[in-house]
Amino acid sequence: MIGPIAILLLLSYLLFIQPEQHPEYHYRYVSVATTPEEAIHKFQCNRCHEIPPPLQPLAYEDTCVGCHQMIQADGFKGRYRDDAIRRWKSHIRHVVYAPSLLHLPQRVSPDWFRNYVQSPHVIRPHLKTMMPRMNIRPEEIELLLDYFFHDDTPNTTTHDDTPNTTARYRSTDIAAGQEIYATHGCSECHEFGQALAISSAHRYSDAGEAFINKRNAPDLQFVRERMTADQLVAFLQDPVAAGAPLMPNYSFSEESARQLAAYIMRRELPTPTPCMSTEELQPLKRDVYFDEVNTLVFHAGCRHCHSDATQNRSDGGPGNSGGFGYIGKRLDLSSYEGIHTGAMTADGSRYSVLEPNETGVPRLIMHLLARKTEVCGQQSEILGMPLALPPLSDEEIQLVWTWIVQGARKNPLH
Repeated sequence: MIGPIAILLLLSYLLFIQPEQHPEYHYRYVSVATTPEEAIHKFQCNRCHEIPPPLQPLAYEDTCVGCHQMIQADGFKGRYRDDAIRRWKSHIRHVVYAPSLLHLPQRVSPDWFRNYVQSPHVIRPHLKTMMPRMNIRPEEIELLLDYFFHDDTPNTTTHDDTPNTTARYRSTDIAAGQEIYATHGCSECHEFGQALAISSAHRYSDAGEAFINKRNAPDLQFVRERMTADQLVAFLQDPVAAGAPLMPNYSFSEESARQLAAYIMRRELPTPTPCMSTEELQPLKRDVYFDEVNTLVFHAGCRHCHSDATQNRSDGGPGNSGGFGYIGKRLDLSSYEGIHTGAMTADGSRYSVLEPNETGVPRLIMHLLARKTEVCGQQSEILGMPLALPPLSDEEIQLVWTWIVQGARKNPLH
């Protein structure tokens, strides 16, 4: 007969010890979503975005944006130590705002949505955070389309605003639209053809309330891909109804809205910004140790997706516990020991992210370099890092590479 003390010990193990030490449920193979609701949960759309019913929204503090905004506004004061809150505030540079996905059919076409989810690129250059490249199957994209568009899907016939139909737009309307664009200060928030160049510069500049409208403003070169002319006219006349509460409502008449739409649809696009170079970098000619690399790179960004799951309610971020359709790799970049422990394969074996591949380039560096072309929509088999953020600068990659080449040392005595 099992005594009461033994029962209590067994319950303690099952309820407390086991989940904390073995959070296996975060690392299981990621199954294919079979319903729209499963797809929303699997790809964590509601972790950053406001989504329409029928799914209930997450608690505000359980969303990435909500948690970051609460930290900035001292919303956790009294629940956590003041020194911890100050430390968190100093780390928050991204994911303080995300576009709402309410009324999505009024702002984008299903075809554009399908292509963008498959191959995301920079749209809002001042937001810095962008849509992550997810491990998503074509049939799962269709499930997301079913959720967001369902009965509200607008007419999706072929766009009539392609370059070979310029006759649709009268030159007088385009000229009048240009005047409206200038007098209403559209360029104060919107870029036109400079998304990649701006997003790649000043990686940590999207925090701060003064820039909230500019952060949310998409580069208007993509409007002709995302919307039909009729969608754009309706949007300009009532942006709030189309799910864009930060966009000023100028109460345009239909004529003025059509003239402005004509200019946006027909404005000459600048020469595309070339993808960033991935030329091989040479190691620095000085000693580099872990503290410097950790401060400037790992701690500044990597640790948010690659942290120690046992220290964060069994959630080490998508690069550790899994997320966005990826199986958890258990890669911890939050400490020297964690980095040297490496990542885990599906069969449970470990491998080093510091070891070179067949070309002689360390695995970690390959992922950093891949991000340079990924942000302009050119994907490779290697997943670019940092996920959903601008690429590291050449100087930052060079610093990491030098540290690895020199033996990934912790300090001068190591």
